[in-house]
Amino acid sequence: MINLEALIKAAATRGTEPEYSTILEFCTATRTMPEQFCNDYAVWVAKGFYEERLTYEFCDGAMNYLWGFMTTPPVFGEDKNIPEPAFEIYRAFDEGEYHHQGDPSAIDPVEKYTKPLVEELFRGGRLS
Repeated sequence: MINLEALIKAAATRGTEPEYSTILEFCTATRTMPEQFCNDYAVWVAKGFYEERLTYEFCDGAMNYLWGFMTTPPVFGEDKNIPEPAFEIYRAFDEGEYHHQGDPSAIDPVEKYTKPLVEELFRGGRLS
């Protein structure tokens, strides 16, 4: 049986992403609701980034994969709520993907946006 960490590592590595059905099988085998899986996954990624064990590139890839899972029917999709804090963590990594209007070109969006947003989740006590 594959574990959460192995699923995340596969999801973050181009060409090895798990199939949607693999995630659902994992949820069934571990008796985890898909919403809880998304939150556990996202918190694991954010904590690795916060503790500087994981790179931004790894985490961003992992969260982009999770976004695909969270926005794909039948479990999720346009008519379903995206779980929190998974959505907030996804947005934190998304903020590091692009240069923000009004920022000087020398500004690193990961340093200016992603790191502070992730730090606030842990320092504010919302995640542990």
